[in-house]
Amino acid sequence: MTVPADRSVDPLNSTLYSLLEHKFGEISIANEGVSAHIQRFADPLRPGRVVENPLTWGEFYCVNCPFCEDTRRRLWINHLYGSDFEHNRRKYTHLAVCYNENCTHEPGRLPQLETIVFGPGRPLFRKVQIKAASAEFVHKAAAPPGEICQLGGLPEFHPAVRYVRSRNFDPAVLARDFNVGVCTFVEDPRYKIMLNRLYIPISMNHELVGWQGRAIKDVAPKYFNAPGTSKTRMLYNMDTASSQPYVVVVEGVPSVWRIGAAAVCLFGKTMSLYQQTTIVTTWGRKPIVLMLDADARAEMEQGVSALRARGVNVRPVFLPDARDPADYSTPEIQAIIDKELR
Repeated sequence: MTVPADRSVDPLNSTLYSLLEHKFGEISIANEGVSAHIQRFADPLRPGRVVENPLTWGEFYCVNCPFCEDTRRRLWINHLYGSDFEHNRRKYTHLAVCYNENCTHEPGRLPQLETIVFGPGRPLFRKVQIKAASAEFVHKAAAPPGEICQLGGLPEFHPAVRYVRSRNFDPAVLARDFNVGVCTFVEDPRYKIMLNRLYIPISMNHELVGWQGRAIKDVAPKYFNAPGTSKTRMLYNMDTASSQPYVVVVEGVPSVWRIGAAAVCLFGKTMSLYQQTTIVTTWGRKPIVLMLDADARAEMEQGVSALRARGVNVRPVFLPDARDPADYSTPEIQAIIDKELR
């Protein structure tokens, strides 16, 4: 029995579930909540070897097979898929079965599927990549700091509207494409600082996992992050960018606003291992443009080296002057990106 994917499911391997959701979209769960039960004992005929006797494989994630015309989610991928690093051998990537046309039994299909799920790269790097992707990390759902009014619903004379227009942003576009608003009422004393700040929600897998508050006046701190927000395990605008033909990785939120749907930001100059893995596994088969601020040349070079070591097509863009991507107009920065992609 399978259950449709929704925000209430609690998969045993949440990271694999998220990867499959980004790659395949619709996903169901079979044997939900049932862990694999595998007996392991010494092989009496081969000293030093271990024999595995699976009693049940438990939970499977069901998606449409990419190798046939499957539309009924008949490719079943086990929750242990890619996780057997203790024995440094099969990684359980054989536990993917197409019940539509038995595609996974054709020569070369299982390695192809592994590349689709975890991204391209030589086996050495793929091993590191899968290990990082399989690490257990669950984003906790977040809640807004108080009452939020969308920018598009505020009058032109409102200070927040005047602020974003002074940065050459359209408040209606920020509200429509990025759900940016203003915090107009705060009851929790922990979030008093958010009153009258820009509210910038951060979503992963279409669920609110954090937010930033941007001051619209010259006060400190300029940005206030929701307590508990792990910025190194987030990519701003990832849900929208994951469906684009390429991705532009930038440093801060305003640069994403300037570039649009294809951009994500790191919330800083450096790229964490988790962010690297997420970029590689989501856009590994597409062009990846790295465009940090002008004062982050060393971090740019480090990021390019790290991504190229994972076997992906990364293209660095060193901006010709001291401006950040957000300081350009949208046509200007898009022309720079288009030139690099050509």
